[in-house]
Amino acid sequence: MVSVLGITVPDDKPTLCFFFCTGGIFFFYLIHSYSLEWLKNAQVLHQGWFVTFVQCACYSVMSATDRLLRGAGPRKATLQDYMKIGFLQVMTLSLTNFSTQYLNFPTQMLFKSSKLIPVMAVNEIYFRRRGKLDEYFAAFLLVAGLVLFTLEDSKVHPEFNYTGVVIVSGALLADALIGSVQEEILKNRGTSSDEMVLYSHMMGGAYVL
Repeated sequence: MVSVLGITVPDDKPTLCFFFCTGGIFFFYLIHSYSLEWLKNAQVLHQGWFVTFVQCACYSVMSATDRLLRGAGPRKATLQDYMKIGFLQVMTLSLTNFSTQYLNFPTQMLFKSSKLIPVMAVNEIYFRRRGKLDEYFAAFLLVAGLVLFTLEDSKVHPEFNYTGVVIVSGALLADALIGSVQEEILKNRGTSSDEMVLYSHMMGGAYVL
């Protein structure tokens, strides 16, 4: 059985489980994007460290509540593992928030949509994991489609700023490292995703403080 947000989906129905999870991702990502746009218009995102701390605190509270309701077991990964992930979490969240001071929201989303490229680069350079040619071609098509969609839907001209580009590129690099490090810890420690969210963001909030 797969449990998401307290809703149990039978794992013997993979199609239902897939659409339930992917639909939830799109739904909450839309809310997340709308909230960031609203915060930027309200000039709140200029307080980058404060917003980063609130994000870490909300992630921690939500994941802790989920683990409490499900009666999750003790922590499996080490605190050193979560210190590494927490640092990368703070880097990607804070740099993304700070980049809004130099880039408009459509431009920022255009860069964030290309996350797959640095992820594949980190896997190949740092972890020595070579992808297949068709995977690189699929990644190229995916990123190209996302970029074209963002440009068409934004209805504004991207305002490129070199400072903002450097900042959001740093956020992308940290984001790419997070995925690879998380995958390694999940495989080697046998930890759960909710534990990963809880402790990594707790560490991230501690770094901000």
